[in-house]
Amino acid sequence: MTIARFGRITPTQGHMLWLVGYYLSRAKSTLDIPDDERKDHMITGRKRLIDKTGMDFGYDLTAWHNFLIDHKEHGYDHPFAFEGVKKAVFAGKLDKHRDQLVKELRTIEKEAERIAQFGLVTQSQLAILKLIRYRLSGDEVNLSIPDDERISNMILGRKGLGKLTGLDFGYDLAAWDQFLIARAEYYYTFSYAFKLVQQAVHHYKSDTGRERLISKIK
Repeated sequence: MTIARFGRITPTQGHMLWLVGYYLSRAKSTLDIPDDERKDHMITGRKRLIDKTGMDFGYDLTAWHNFLIDHKEHGYDHPFAFEGVKKAVFAGKLDKHRDQLVKELRTIEKEAERIAQFGLVTQSQLAILKLIRYRLSGDEVNLSIPDDERISNMILGRKGLGKLTGLDFGYDLAAWDQFLIARAEYYYTFSYAFKLVQQAVHHYKSDTGRERLISKIK
């Protein structure tokens, strides 16, 4: 693809620019964006690099750069835009503000859990998934479980959200979802699993089977 400032880039070069934190488009490529947006790009870049290579060097630009230089099959050092991308990556290594964003991401991830199908989920995302009634682990995501276990999961999800926020919207998925989206401090919109969590919330917030279980709790 062709983007502003860098010209024609390979997919891996684009992933590295995202890892730096760039907003990329044909019209503009910039780091002059809100911190949350920049962190989203960094997360996306890391995810794409993991998917592409099967490796994970976190947000370490030096480690990713060296690995990709040694593994030509990923197309990182293709001459189209490599010199410009390399300069941007090296500048990213010295970017103190990016260092601070990386620290914030690592703090979030330290408290997160890796769940099958969803990947890395924050504590608020995990509680929402339990509120839906999922059985969750690193190896399994399952709704085909006994009603007693589903009810127990929903109660745990509600308690977890209450402990986290100091509030109680009961078993109302829509209310919890709206509240958490508006409150960045709970990391509910953390990029790794947010889209998948949102899909689950939208699918189950009006689910009659879930409503039946809620009536049993009451």
